[in-house]
Amino acid sequence: MNNNNYASNPESCQRSELRLGKELAIFVETWSAPDGETEKANIVVSKTIDVSANGLQIVMDKPLVPGSILQVCIEFIGQPPRYHLSGEVKWVANAGREKDYLVGFQLLDSEFTDIEAWKQCIALMLEDPANPVR
Repeated sequence: MNNNNYASNPESCQRSELRLGKELAIFVETWSAPDGETEKANIVVSKTIDVSANGLQIVMDKPLVPGSILQVCIEFIGQPPRYHLSGEVKWVANAGREKDYLVGFQLLDSEFTDIEAWKQCIALMLEDPANPVR
């Protein structure tokens, strides 16, 4: 996917920290069954447009509800490790094509997530963008 199509989005400029234009696989749990129920979770597979230590910009084929707190899993395409994180949907914008939506996530410092490892990974990538940190 060509990230240049998304560069003019005003919401994408609101983060105050450095971002990396990385296309990573992301799995977003858009719905999960309450405890004790056997229904399966709804997980949408997509990819990131850019990432930072505390935020993500992703492209999806359906909009999400701002304010939603969702579980996400990020991986370097085809390579371990996976980072299990929680994030709040901060904004949603139409990307200019009929079924493309940009979604801005603020990552949360949550227990039982990989947020510290994620922040370390981003720090390493910022030090050396050519290094494909896993």
